[in-house]
Amino acid sequence: MGREGMTILGQGNDPPLSNIATEKGVCDVPRNALFSLVILACVLLWPTSALAENSEQYFTLLYTADEHSHILPHSPTLGNEGRGGFARLAGAVAQIREQKQAEGEPVILVSAGDFVGGTPFSWLSMQGHSVELSLMLAIGYDLMTLGNHEFDYGGEDLAAYLEHAGYPKKAQDTAIVATNLVPASGHPLAQVGITQTHLLPLDSGLTLGFFGLIGEHALQVTAHVEGVTFTPQHEAASAAVASLKAEGADLIVGVTHAGVEEDRALAREVPGIHLIVGGHCHTPLPEPLVEGNTIIVQSGPLLHNLGMLELALDPDTQRVRVRNTDLLLPLGADIADDPMLTESIAHYTHLLNELLGDLSGGDYHDILGPVAEMDFPLTTSDRAESTLGNFVADALRDTVEDVTGQPVAVAMQPNGLLRGPVLPYQGKVSLYDLLWPLS
Repeated sequence: MGREGMTILGQGNDPPLSNIATEKGVCDVPRNALFSLVILACVLLWPTSALAENSEQYFTLLYTADEHSHILPHSPTLGNEGRGGFARLAGAVAQIREQKQAEGEPVILVSAGDFVGGTPFSWLSMQGHSVELSLMLAIGYDLMTLGNHEFDYGGEDLAAYLEHAGYPKKAQDTAIVATNLVPASGHPLAQVGITQTHLLPLDSGLTLGFFGLIGEHALQVTAHVEGVTFTPQHEAASAAVASLKAEGADLIVGVTHAGVEEDRALAREVPGIHLIVGGHCHTPLPEPLVEGNTIIVQSGPLLHNLGMLELALDPDTQRVRVRNTDLLLPLGADIADDPMLTESIAHYTHLLNELLGDLSGGDYHDILGPVAEMDFPLTTSDRAESTLGNFVADALRDTVEDVTGQPVAVAMQPNGLLRGPVLPYQGKVSLYDLLWPLS
């Protein structure tokens, strides 16, 4: 934190990109970092004499995406050796806020969506508990957008989830911005405080303007969107940029659940966006991309990292400068858990264990308890046969045979529904680790 300098990856005229394996398969990251560094220095940095005038306004933007109900560090059986978890996230955010407050620098925290859907904790949403959002409110997120997994149980259930977390009143604390979401007249989602744009004044005098989008690919894999429609993202973004500028925004930020390539297209097609904070394709970007005059960042999934941008904006020239070089802070064991979040998580874990007992007919009461011994990992591959896929298909076949008493010739498991590997720790696998790749 605080180190001067800037490194940016990517330009609109990059040579062919190298596709990397992701959950969605829609993210590409360019190779030519050195070339882009030189180009960006010309695009976004201005002479040292201008910096000496001290006209810049400093602020720090923290960001996450695709949290996917990973309330606990992954893997829970690894204990403090794992990465992520909401208690560590809260500890890291508190530490940064304390440091920046001492320096007189505002800190903003945002999420690019898919905060639910991915571990058994998401089951509690059907029991009237908004675990993920309640914890994010406690951490103090300023703003978030919606991803495709927020609609896993349908728009009406999403509205109920938001209401259980305290919306629309809580929108005063944590704005939910979905610019291209259009609920039908009378739909519950129209009543819970979701907004199309959001202005965030900072103590420094700057005003940040936000819009939020669900991308085209994300909509293709959204399960239940009955009663809502979505305007084309570029059309929605253009209108939002114009509106935010008219309302006096000094810097415009798009928080998108779309993937890197859609974010790059958005930056090319819609002028006036200073920064895009993205999600959906699960690509951690240790260095920012740049498309034209737009900076693009993404933290990666499952709270393995907290994204951090130390920014400087010149209100007169509207030029933005990234002040730090390492954008991803690993949420590892060296970060102390926030004690209040730890207490809340223990409460939700207790509720999950009660639900587990009901669902299993009393067979299981500890989501973190070991249920199998194994000395090898079960892995999954994008669009390919995998050991985990074969394991699940075999389990489905055996279970149907047990229930029906009839032989089963074929069982299939869609690869796209396998969210990650099953990794044993000291030869054991917990129920939580066995279930989260399928949740």
